[in-house]
Amino acid sequence: MQIDPEKRYFLSRPRGGFNDSMVQIGKSRLYAEKFNRVLVLDTSRSGLREQLDTLFNVPDNFGCEVQLWDRDMLPVF
Repeated sequence: MQIDPEKRYFLSRPRGGFNDSMVQIGKSRLYAEKFNRVLVLDTSRSGLREQLDTLFNVPDNFGCEVQLWDRDMLPVF
């Protein structure tokens, strides 16, 4: 993934079970929308144990741009 230096990012790594993870993703989405950030989601260590797009379709009107976590991002973040 290429990081755009013109954009600002917010890395969210929700923890807990399914419900806790969903609540944290919702709060992360609101924060990213409010502060004009690209939301980077790492759900690999949450109760979801999957990338968000494996379980759900992220709609275009989600409120913010969403980028799913990739191990190649580690040096950047």
